Amino acid sequence: MLDKADFEPIGRLGRTHGIGGELSAKLSVDLSVLWEEDERLFLFLEEQELLIPYRVLKLRTKGDEIDLITFSGITTKEEAEALTGRPVWLDRDYLSDEEAE
Repeated sequence: MLDKADFEPIGRLGRTHGIGGELSAKLSVDLSVLWEEDERLFLFLEEQELLIPYRVLKLRTKGDEIDLITFSGITTKEEAEALTGRPVWLDRDYLSDEEAE
């Protein structure tokens, strides 16, 4: 089981975007740098106080503060709606010391 002490909350998922399973997110970390470095970026979504890994398939920005994320296995608007409002966590190993604080 994953220990939350190894992870940092970085934001929350917002509404769905379109019909293909894409979700908006307001995050405190710029994931674009991580996305460029690691093709297998995983974000963790909290579900019943457990962290569940979701692989990021696509990441793009919309405006200054919103990211649009597509997760592996989430292909419809209905599947994405089930994830809205969930906290988003990132492995602390990806964060610099300043970001973690």
